Amino acid sequence: CNLILSPDGKFVLVSSLGRRSQISVLGANGAFIGKAEFNGNHPTVDRKREGVFYGLTFANGELLAARGSDDRISVLTLGADGALSRTERDI
Repeated sequence: CNLILSPDGKFVLVSSLGRRSQISVLGANGAFIGKAEFNGNHPTVDRKREGVFYGLTFANGELLAARGSDDRISVLTLGADGALSRTERDI
């Protein structure tokens, strides 16, 4: 697992690796707020699941999440309420 504090200090984002890859959002009190899952089918490799790996950072107001063997970085947005959303953009 990997942890990162949001730029405003209100949330902790946690990447969970393995069979159920996801990024969870926790509030300052440790309460679970939401998650973005990375468990779908890989878009280009048959029978491979997508995943998220170590490597979370914020840049230009967006969360960047390393996708390891997928050779991609996913771009996500974090709302003021802690809602985490995947964008259609990958780097």
